Amino acid sequence: MVRCKADNSVREGLLALPHGYGQSYPTRDGVRLTNGPRVNLLTASDNCDPVAGTPYHKHVRVRLERLPADEAATYEKASKRIHAA
Repeated sequence: MVRCKADNSVREGLLALPHGYGQSYPTRDGVRLTNGPRVNLLTASDNCDPVAGTPYHKHVRVRLERLPADEAATYEKASKRIHAA
């Protein structure tokens, strides 16, 4: 699951995400925070480049749906904590 927003820089019907695992790190109080989408975990590893072995990240079908307000608020709170540091 990743957060996204609509803007005019991407053609309608497309979703763009950076590659990688995001940045995961522990806080002083022992909580582990992850900043950024973990695209490699969202992409099937059985459909990959035969030479490099990396999953195909382009041309992958996705489903985009709005979270319930309470669940969205939980993620928003975590995001604000990450970006306040």
